[in-house]
Amino acid sequence: MFEYIVENKTLYIDDNFFVGSVAQYVAGVYPYPEWNVDWMKDNEGKALSHLGEMNISDEDRNIFGEIVKYWDERCIYNQANKLFEEIYGYSSLPAQDTGLFYDGNSWPAGGGTMNYNLVLVKGLGGIIEEVKERLAALKVNSEDRKKRNFYTALLITLGAVNRLAYRYVELARKMAAEEKNYERRQELLEIADICEWVPEHPARTFKEALQSFLLIHLCLEMEVTGCGYSLGYWGQY
Repeated sequence: MFEYIVENKTLYIDDNFFVGSVAQYVAGVYPYPEWNVDWMKDNEGKALSHLGEMNISDEDRNIFGEIVKYWDERCIYNQANKLFEEIYGYSSLPAQDTGLFYDGNSWPAGGGTMNYNLVLVKGLGGIIEEVKERLAALKVNSEDRKKRNFYTALLITLGAVNRLAYRYVELARKMAAEEKNYERRQELLEIADICEWVPEHPARTFKEALQSFLLIHLCLEMEVTGCGYSLGYWGQY
């Protein structure tokens, strides 16, 4: 599924030097209905964010309706509330609604810090080679099946991230060919050169390191809700 998203998502390059976005809009998100769909109900075409009030298109609202029908009873938030009530004998919702304690049932994604530094110093290509070696060393038996599936999934995912960078290369060079302004054209060509190198290879310059880091972090945000995921010791990288 992640590979499909990366291959088919709409890309754009704006006036920022570093490229990459979660969605096809500047203020766009993925809904993650497997997490919670309450915010998708009766939104009247509006949504609030730290950027202010955002519009939700009629087309998206119609899709939301179908999503809510399927996920309303299946999403993790509702399942967690049911489990809480089964274990403790009462619903946690009234106490949460009144502010007695924090709504802990709606944060299923957890948190963590990805090894961004590994990507910067080794590159995804180096990691892919290591995964291939480990995969080749596995025996064909039931005990190694989980490892085989995991390594195979890694190859699909890491390859998809590299493909995302290549898609930005193609877009930047297409825009450069149509750009009349010399300085902007050179900037677009530099963007293409950087994305052609990272994150597949180790970063050689500060710009390459920043671009590599951004693409990796955005792919993490695409894969999960991203709540609680830290940038780690970014200054040390």
